[in-house]
Amino acid sequence: MSITLNTLVYNQDSQPTADKVVYTGPSHTFSVKDQLTLGRTAPKATSIFAGVARSSIKRTKTLTLADSSVHEAIVELTVSLPVGAADADIDALVNDIADFAISTEGTNVIRKHDLTV
Repeated sequence: MSITLNTLVYNQDSQPTADKVVYTGPSHTFSVKDQLTLGRTAPKATSIFAGVARSSIKRTKTLTLADSSVHEAIVELTVSLPVGAADADIDALVNDIADFAISTEGTNVIRKHDLTV
């Protein structure tokens, strides 16, 4: 299976486990990371609550900086939702985060670590 992100194709790297699968992008090599990792944690129900389902999306890419040093950049989205949440509520939360991430304020948090937006 493959996933396309911004015209780049990420292919499944190895046999996935029950709760994690790693995809590698076109620039991935032994020494350069270009990965998309998907993960999940099953809810742990109790006698009074159906639990919380968790999932994550992690993008890892090796970057060469202006001084020619090489470092990994990571962007990760972690989701925690109570079992039974309505799709409309989940969609609204995801849209809020996506809109914020690409806004000027979100960019300032990401690039400048400025929390006083």
